[in-house]
Amino acid sequence: MVKISYSLTPEDLDCLEAERRGGVPRRALRIVFGVLLGSMGLITVWQALLFFPWNRPFGNFMIAVMGVVFLWIGLGSPGAKWISRRMFDPFAASEVQVLEGKLVYSCGGKRKEFRWLPKRGFSESDMFFFLRTFHSEIKLTIPKRALTVEQERSLRELATRESAPSGGDEIDCRFVLRQKELDESSAAGRSLLGSKYGKIVQRIACGLGAVLVALVPRIIGKSWPQEFRTEPGLAACAIGVALFYIWAATGCFGLQNLSRMDRERRITISDAGVSVSYGAKMKTYNWMRFAAYQETQNLFLLRTQSVEYWTIPKRALAAWDLERLRAVLDRRLPQHS
Repeated sequence: MVKISYSLTPEDLDCLEAERRGGVPRRALRIVFGVLLGSMGLITVWQALLFFPWNRPFGNFMIAVMGVVFLWIGLGSPGAKWISRRMFDPFAASEVQVLEGKLVYSCGGKRKEFRWLPKRGFSESDMFFFLRTFHSEIKLTIPKRALTVEQERSLRELATRESAPSGGDEIDCRFVLRQKELDESSAAGRSLLGSKYGKIVQRIACGLGAVLVALVPRIIGKSWPQEFRTEPGLAACAIGVALFYIWAATGCFGLQNLSRMDRERRITISDAGVSVSYGAKMKTYNWMRFAAYQETQNLFLLRTQSVEYWTIPKRALAAWDLERLRAVLDRRLPQHS
């Protein structure tokens, strides 16, 4: 782990702006692009105000706004820096802890953890180190003057080091998932909608949706037989939507059987990755697949970049394995709150 405390200065921001603008070729391209975009904005505003008819004022107004935005970008977005500096302080004291798989960033009393892949998220210039978080647009800029020689060496080693598999530190657990654990994992990802009252609200909304679809022909002054005679395809689709709403209002009856909770699961976790055995199938994932982990009262959840996640009940782990698992996850992944 490398712990770095730093703060940017106005001189640092000037250097960053100079690096962003680049040399003569890049500046020339920016000027050409700005002229073209600004000209397009002027033409768009002229058309909206003087060329297009004013029978739809709102449409003319929106086209004029689009032209003004083009013109503003073509002029180099004047005022954007002033607004951004009012929204957050670029000179605030910050601290970042760089670990092998994540970044822990602290600023203004707030602390956040981000997934970090060293080979993809590390770069440097003559005066700065740049740490880009995985699967987001967050980029931390660290001036090299804030690091000691030892910290620079450790950071470069961490960014270029290959992860060494550690087979001796494997944590193995076997379990059969229970319905209460499945409900808890679902609620953890959706704290409001996954709660008891949230599910009740969802069922009521789905029931009202089914009633609304059933009343559509009456609202438009027709009946369902008339709809099937005149537009059978549309009527069939509407009936399908109503049936789906009814099924959702019942709590998606039968869907839980597809999870096959009666099957034993085996999950093996180590510094090399995560192996999952589910029935006769076995898959191995490296840590790059996972975005974060979450700990609830009874579960550990390994979350991927998509909606997929793996559930590990704490009851399947011995007391010493519980602490070892926390250590591995804390070292490899940011914690999802």
